[in-house]
Amino acid sequence: MPHTLVKHFGKYIADKKLGQGGMAEVYKGHSKNVFGVNKTVAIKVMSSKASQDPKYVEMFKQEAKIAVQLSHDNVVSVIDFGAHLDQCYVVMDYVDGFNLLELMQLANKKEQKLSMAEILFIAKEGSSGLDYIHRFRDAATGKNLNIVHCDISPHNIMVSREGQVKIIDFGVAKSTLSARVQKSQPNMGKARYLSPERLIDSQATQASDIFALGITLWELTTGVRVFENLTAIEVAAKISSFELPTLYEFRNDCPEEWVQILTKATHPDLTKRYQKTSELNRDLSVILSTSYPTYTQEDFRLRIETLGASSLQDETEKLEVVANANAGSVKIFKPISVESRRVLQINPMYVILLFLTAAVYLLSNTDFFENFQMHPEKVVGRVNSLVRTGKSETVDGVNSPTATTPIKVGQPSHTNSPPITQNELSPDERLVRVTSMPTGAYIYVNGYYTQLKTPALAKVSRRDATVILLRMNGYRDATLVLNKDAPVADFKLISTGARH
Repeated sequence: MPHTLVKHFGKYIADKKLGQGGMAEVYKGHSKNVFGVNKTVAIKVMSSKASQDPKYVEMFKQEAKIAVQLSHDNVVSVIDFGAHLDQCYVVMDYVDGFNLLELMQLANKKEQKLSMAEILFIAKEGSSGLDYIHRFRDAATGKNLNIVHCDISPHNIMVSREGQVKIIDFGVAKSTLSARVQKSQPNMGKARYLSPERLIDSQATQASDIFALGITLWELTTGVRVFENLTAIEVAAKISSFELPTLYEFRNDCPEEWVQILTKATHPDLTKRYQKTSELNRDLSVILSTSYPTYTQEDFRLRIETLGASSLQDETEKLEVVANANAGSVKIFKPISVESRRVLQINPMYVILLFLTAAVYLLSNTDFFENFQMHPEKVVGRVNSLVRTGKSETVDGVNSPTATTPIKVGQPSHTNSPPITQNELSPDERLVRVTSMPTGAYIYVNGYYTQLKTPALAKVSRRDATVILLRMNGYRDATLVLNKDAPVADFKLISTGARH
């Protein structure tokens, strides 16, 4: 798809397509001015298909009516709206930056975690904008419009290169202005961020927005996405009994108050959750001011600059985000740059040499074939998503989710490697004793087979949480996330024939 175009919408010109959603497209553009002064804007244009459906046209108009009244530092401002050739459009301030999903991807690419100060700053600023939305009163009548955003997620919270945090996209928002439309409007929003009550009876409230913000902030803190690759139906089946893993399974620098705040914000029981965003915002303001009293927006701006956020704006690596509103999924396409194409022009002789080297290695290493047959999926790499399922065992305060799908493996054909000594460890490594009942299970650390069986001492990181998986013929896979201080990983294996 081309990344440059020229389209006119009233006095506004669209220059680049930024993204496409269920019923609209978003462009980066500018305004035309008789004095030659141009302002960079974002233009949200209703798609041709949606423009033919009166219901979607009315929803688009209601979005404009709600958003154009809002004016807050943490909410993107709507400048204008209108129609051009039967296509409705909304013109907003252009946020020169990226959303929270892109921020997490950028941090992962740099192999860096966001600090707690940065996370709390984003949380406080985002909740401030959401609180303003929830409290907003109509200027003409003075009545609270009872606005509910309905689609809070990492995709709809932006961070600018100046360190500003802004809530965007009121495409499925509800208010007293849109009461007539709400009766026929489906339960929209991204499935993994919908609260249990919304999945059951479709009723969107301030508390359901708080739940969505809580899940977003949990993902930002852990770097892990909840309910990855599940459909809305599968999410609905799990959410009623869902319990988020404790933050300490992923990092040990979380203030206890932050754990309590997220636990309350994401509580599946509506009566035990924050009822007002003002309460959440107050708690976040207190923890930020007490834990990091000198942290400011300027600190956040410098951190964004250090992360290399400007690289996201590089013309050769523009991201085109295509959001599926029904499935709540986002696909990211990264065009190959000219430099990348040059790298891909590989000399055929290198390919032949690589093939011959691999063949010699495989023929001389019979253990490879043996391990591959027993452990074909051993290279997992990183834990990119986590869904808590089935029963769990608790080891030294660490919850261990039990795998629900039994995977049979071959019988062991070798003994443990020689014991590891302290002299063999790097400064970033430590030893942890891995045991199981029964013994003799294969040990994986962070997705890699260790050539060890229980009981054994395995090398793990001193700095980060470690994922340990045990696999044994006739038993379910057992997994736990070991925090950096736990000395023992103790498993109780469950037979594949056991019932739960």
